[in-house]
Amino acid sequence: MQAPMPFALISCLCFSGALVWMYSQGRNSKPWLGQGMRFGLAVWAIASLPLYLTNYVIEPMAGSFRR
Repeated sequence: MQAPMPFALISCLCFSGALVWMYSQGRNSKPWLGQGMRFGLAVWAIASLPLYLTNYVIEPMAGSFRR
């Protein structure tokens, strides 16, 4: 169970980093298309990436049981 634990740390760091980045950016005078792309990337980093990494950490893998 210890092998995938770095992915749990990466998941938490990604989530917190995305929230801090999103908060610090706010709305600025840059072009709207770039803002939309950055916002979409941030939402992906907050919603999907940590979920998949956490599922990878906690899901049992076939054939990984030892006696």
